[in-house]
Amino acid sequence: IYQGQHDMDKLSARFFTLLLFAGSIAFAMPTFAVQKGDVLYTAYNIWQLNARNMAFINYKFKTPFIPAGSRVRIDEIESGETNSAGFTLIQQDSSQSTPEVTFTVLDTGSTFTLKFNKKYQPATTFAQAMERTFVKEDFDALTAGLQAEEIAAIRKGMLVRGMSKRAVLICYGYPPSHHTASLDGSKWLYWASRNGRFAVTFDPEGRATSNGHKVHSLLFDVNPVPTEAEPAPAAQ
Repeated sequence: IYQGQHDMDKLSARFFTLLLFAGSIAFAMPTFAVQKGDVLYTAYNIWQLNARNMAFINYKFKTPFIPAGSRVRIDEIESGETNSAGFTLIQQDSSQSTPEVTFTVLDTGSTFTLKFNKKYQPATTFAQAMERTFVKEDFDALTAGLQAEEIAAIRKGMLVRGMSKRAVLICYGYPPSHHTASLDGSKWLYWASRNGRFAVTFDPEGRATSNGHKVHSLLFDVNPVPTEAEPAPAAQ
């Protein structure tokens, strides 16, 4: 027993030394709930731009989107650098690192890469972004309990007046936290492109009242959300 404990003590000391060395240049990444090889579902509509250079900010431009509830396979997770000791690392200045995930939509065989920029997600970690984007629930489970109008709008990538915050999240995803720090607020800011943003506002009951997104016309035939313009910020 003593020899076994001695060996464990040596291993622990070596592990601590490696962590201390790693800590001098970076810090160890946490273990992600989403793992390479997992088969999961998209938690919200993801707009397609450059397939290999998309972003968790989810620009909603004039492009097709990967529907919420799409079955996907996680192909690669690049969360940072790996040192010679085998530890996965990320730069101490996380705003300068760009973790990414590559996944394949199984119904179409199309592969995409989503990049995570901490500058635009200061209140969110890469792990949280992954867990919010890839889930175990299919579309029916994701939308259970929503109104038929909400579900139809989600499938079209549009918003309707009276849409719940939950339905907006499934339709548009999470608003970037550098301008929407909390989902409890009455206005969420989304990006249509690097130079154009728009606001979605909610009443005290958490139901959508307006939408400033001018790229996609709101053609839904039940209470379409009126337009509310939002000035475009400087290029990011």
